[in-house]
Amino acid sequence: MHSHTPVEKLWNATLSVPQPVSIQHTVSARKKRVLFVAYLVRVLQDGSSRWCVLGRRCPDNSVTCRLSRSANLPKPSPAPNTFSVQLLLKQYPSLQWIAPFGVFMLLLMVTQTFTIPQPWVSLGWVGILIVIIGTCSAGVLRTLRIEHWVGSVLLGVAVCALWVAPDMLVPGWRGHWLFQNSLTGTLKNSIAPAELADPLVLVLRFSRAALLVPILEELFWRGWLPRWIVNNDWEKVPLGTYTRAAFLITAVLFAMEHGPYWEVGLLCGLIYNWWMQKTRSLGDLILVHAVTNAALSTFVLVTKRWEYWM
Repeated sequence: MHSHTPVEKLWNATLSVPQPVSIQHTVSARKKRVLFVAYLVRVLQDGSSRWCVLGRRCPDNSVTCRLSRSANLPKPSPAPNTFSVQLLLKQYPSLQWIAPFGVFMLLLMVTQTFTIPQPWVSLGWVGILIVIIGTCSAGVLRTLRIEHWVGSVLLGVAVCALWVAPDMLVPGWRGHWLFQNSLTGTLKNSIAPAELADPLVLVLRFSRAALLVPILEELFWRGWLPRWIVNNDWEKVPLGTYTRAAFLITAVLFAMEHGPYWEVGLLCGLIYNWWMQKTRSLGDLILVHAVTNAALSTFVLVTKRWEYWM
C-alpha cells in the first residue's frame, strides 16, 4: 500500500475541503491553498536546512509538523571562522568603552614618531577616530542622554577658564620645572607653524578637540575605568559609582595624560568626576568636556597660543 508523505497528506486535506457556499468560505479555502503553496516553496528553498516551515526534519527523514514554530525559526549560527565586529564586542564588551581611547593613544605615538605632512595627518586623525567610535561605541552612545544642559555648559566654560587661568595670571608659570621636565615632557605645538595657515587643518584640529576627543576620553575615564576599579565585573557597577580610590586614581591618571598641564588636568579630572558622581549621566560629561575643549580651541585661535594644542 502506498504511504503518503506529510506533504501529500496536507495537499489532500486542502483538496478535500467542501465546495464553499459563501464568499467568506471561498476566500478561506483559497487562502489555505495559497498558504500550502507558500509552505511548499519554503520547504524547497530551505531543503538544505534541518528546519523548514513544516517542522523539524529528523535524521531518519521523518517530518514532525510544527506549523506554530514557522514564525520563530532559529537563525543559522555564523561559521566558526567568520569574523564579526558585533561578535567581538559581545565577547569583550569593554572594547566599546576603551577601544577608541586606545586607538587615540596609539595615533599619538605614531604621529610623534613619524613625520606625516598636513593636511593628511589631520584627515587621518579625524577619519580613523570617526570609524573606530562608530564601529565600537555607537551602541553605547545611542543609550546616552543629556539631563542637565545648562549646568553642563556652564561647568564646561568654567573648566576652560580654570585651564588657562594660571598662565594668564602668572607670567612664566608654565615654564617652571614642575611642569616641564623629563617626566611630564615639554610644551610643543603638534602642528608646524607653516601649516597653521591652512584653514582645513585648523577646522580638523578644532573638530577633533571639540567633537571626538570628549567622546573617546569620557567613555574611558568616566564610563569604564572607575567602574572597573570598583569591581572587576564592571558591568554590574552603575555609571557614576565611585569609591575614594576610584575617584582619586581616575583624576591622577587623567592629569598624567595632559603632561605639562598636569596640575590643571588634575583639577579638571576632580571636577569631572564630581559632576559624574552627581549627575550619573555620561552624556552630560561628554557635553561638559566638549564645551571645555571648544572654548579652549576658540581661545587658541583668537590668541594664537598654539601650545594648548599639544
